[in-house]
Amino acid sequence: MMYSVTQWAVSQVEEHKQDYLESKLDSDICLLSRCRENHLDMVKQKFEHVFYRPQNNEYNLVCATKFKPDSIDFLDAELPSYEYSQCEEGSGAITMTIGDLQTINFATVHGHETLAVQDVKYFLNNIAVKDKCLVAGDLHWEPSLPKSFHTIFDRYEFDASHTDHLITFSKNKIAKDDHPNGWVQGYRHDRIITKGLKVNDLRSCNKPIAEGQAHWIVQYNIDSI
Repeated sequence: MMYSVTQWAVSQVEEHKQDYLESKLDSDICLLSRCRENHLDMVKQKFEHVFYRPQNNEYNLVCATKFKPDSIDFLDAELPSYEYSQCEEGSGAITMTIGDLQTINFATVHGHETLAVQDVKYFLNNIAVKDKCLVAGDLHWEPSLPKSFHTIFDRYEFDASHTDHLITFSKNKIAKDDHPNGWVQGYRHDRIITKGLKVNDLRSCNKPIAEGQAHWIVQYNIDSI
């Protein structure tokens, strides 16, 4: 069992509007959060099986695959962060099974650590039922995840270390005396959390932006341990 995966917490900057995603849709599975209609239409053209659910009034959670899933389920109101998330970008998850593999593509809050940790615990304890499971999403803490998240990963024997040394998000900083032209700082927000799986050929796809901040597309292969 081996699948190629494209994962992205979709950015709305000008440089990422069209060809940035389109050129990365050659994978077996595509997992997106914060996805607007223009990127969703792109995914629908590339994949036979596309499932999506509103994350809020503007964004969608998306799970797409070349293979017909055995099951698809959507989660939102049952998540611990759901009510609080309505004042942010919304929270939710899509869980899919294909044979022995389960994927959970999630969006959670970034302004409330306790609720985000409770969401992750809910995914790993209540939703992850397969021995081979991929959990993918944006845990938006800087410069690294608080210990509370790692406590949950360890308790349920999931590996969240895959992107520990991979920049997946950039933020343009204003000019200062020692950086008269401004500068860019990178972070490790996007997480690949696994049980019973190897992650190979992992790469983040940087496309520079003129201003603001943006997540980068992450691509990788998963295989049974």
